[in-house]
Amino acid sequence: TKTAQASEEVARGMFGTTIHLTTPPPPDMQYTPTNMKRSHDTYAEIQKIDSDHRNAISDIYLRDPSTNIFWFIGKTIRTRGTGVTVQDSVARQWNLLEEHGARLRPNELAKFLGKEELELWAAPGNSEIDVAYYRPEIMFTKINRPTTDAYKDLMAGVRTVEVGYEGEVYMEDEAGFRTTRDDEGRPDAPERESPPDPTSGGGKTMNMDGMAMNESIKNLDGMDTSESIKNLLEEYGTKYDPDEDDDEEEDDDGVMDATVVDVKTK
Repeated sequence: TKTAQASEEVARGMFGTTIHLTTPPPPDMQYTPTNMKRSHDTYAEIQKIDSDHRNAISDIYLRDPSTNIFWFIGKTIRTRGTGVTVQDSVARQWNLLEEHGARLRPNELAKFLGKEELELWAAPGNSEIDVAYYRPEIMFTKINRPTTDAYKDLMAGVRTVEVGYEGEVYMEDEAGFRTTRDDEGRPDAPERESPPDPTSGGGKTMNMDGMAMNESIKNLDGMDTSESIKNLLEEYGTKYDPDEDDDEEEDDDGVMDATVVDVKTK
């Protein structure tokens, strides 16, 4: 079906694993150039209209729960005046956040896509420096992964214009920001007088494929975001047809069919 084909086009890529879409996201949160550009533009718009937008921002981290490493993958924003919570903002955009983060960290996180094992955690907005110093007052909050029923409720209750996502990008050979925490989201080390080596804890993990991918999506501001993410997808074997986004069909329940995709490496 066209729905299954659209899901396959999004899922096929660089990871070299089979992606089982057991809880498929709603169409407006599939990882496509159209959705990423909309979410990025909404982030910028909410910043403009909310004079106290810093309180509407959350820093987002993606974690493999078998480790204590939390990878910074960007920032979400929400319209506080319409009652959208941090939990709502992250859960509504879960697929965009999870897949973008896994593409940022192909060696560490991509293998978990589709297994529903990765965790998303929210921290106070613009708190990266405090996090780097392991300041104890900065707590992370674990966000519950949405079920299929939860997605239906979120689609009905949270519009795409009420939430936005500014995905993290890497510049050239940037190692990527990470931190270590315990299972409750607390710093697992004493407060520091100086931040740690940004490459500590994970070693050299970014391969050349990962750097090329991140280069293709850097500098989203001032660029045609659709074009930059289109290049990302096509570079790793996902051919993007912009007409598919407009023509995608949903099931009666508003959620795209699950499908299993055999992912081929380059």
